[in-house]
Amino acid sequence: MTHKKKRVLIGVTGPVKGGRVPWWCVKLGVWLVGGRAHRITPEKQNHSLDQYEGFIITGGSDVHPELYGDVPMEASASYDRARDKMEQQVIGYAIKHQSPILCICRGMQLLNVTLGGTLFQEAKDVLEGFLPNDSLISKTIGRRDVTIKKDAHLFDLLGRYEHYRVNSIHHQAVNKLGAGLRVVALEKNKVVQAIEQTDRKKHPFMIGVQWHPELMLYTNSARNLFRSLVQAART
Repeated sequence: MTHKKKRVLIGVTGPVKGGRVPWWCVKLGVWLVGGRAHRITPEKQNHSLDQYEGFIITGGSDVHPELYGDVPMEASASYDRARDKMEQQVIGYAIKHQSPILCICRGMQLLNVTLGGTLFQEAKDVLEGFLPNDSLISKTIGRRDVTIKKDAHLFDLLGRYEHYRVNSIHHQAVNKLGAGLRVVALEKNKVVQAIEQTDRKKHPFMIGVQWHPELMLYTNSARNLFRSLVQAART
């Protein structure tokens, strides 16, 4: 008699309101590769993080500049301090317990900030050739060329692509790198597109990508990223 493998439970962070499309896409991405996603928001923290075998920190509103020693450039900027706090707790838990963690867009930025790094609040003002990201095609089609380091964990996980095309929904970018992290994917104009841990003995699966793989599930490489997270959560 054969038994189906139990689906590992992946905690997926997000805001209380909004973010439904990314959530359902991430949920699908996790399901397609044998996992089960459960949404974590600032309103849903009355349970232990111990139940999760891995985590995904998703995209969304800007990380508050106070977390990296800066002040907001725009008075009208939208922040979610409750989400910042909740997600930093999840990141801290994942680091302490070596839980596999994939950080997407804002998630990558918050991982960097949590480990002492900083951000460019408006990348277009400081990084030459930074592309706008308002169109639907920029969100779903790979249009930014990035170079991935061959010795990176990410290089193997995606499918051993040295050159890769990614989608884009961000206007901020990593500036100073956080402790224990290294840049593993860059655009020609030096926009950081992926980071990961420097020592996999300390943390075997900690990856941040600036793009949105959940909106590119039609590609094998995007599904490979979720598959790798789920496989790491099984071990």
